[in-house]
Amino acid sequence: MFNIICVKFGNKYTSDFVNKLYMDLVCHDPINKFNFFCYTDNPEGINDSINIINPIGPTLKGVWNKLALFSEEFPIQGENIYLDLDVFIANDITAWAGWFDW
Repeated sequence: MFNIICVKFGNKYTSDFVNKLYMDLVCHDPINKFNFFCYTDNPEGINDSINIINPIGPTLKGVWNKLALFSEEFPIQGENIYLDLDVFIANDITAWAGWFDW
């Protein structure tokens, strides 16, 4: 089992982008060989099946909130894959887990 993490801060992307990314992943992997997390300052409208990570430390402008993923304070440990909210999932990406030397 590994973690897939996305980041949604500000208003550039809505919760619909988070939900669509999650549903695309589930569609191609109905067994759910992953845990899905969204690091966000606003969980409103995000699917209840998605694990929410609230901001740690100060929030930054624009894409810089992604830097928190590298913080020792970030609450998720283990095997992680980060995905932008605007990616298109065409196949089961869980096969990638075997490509990495964790």
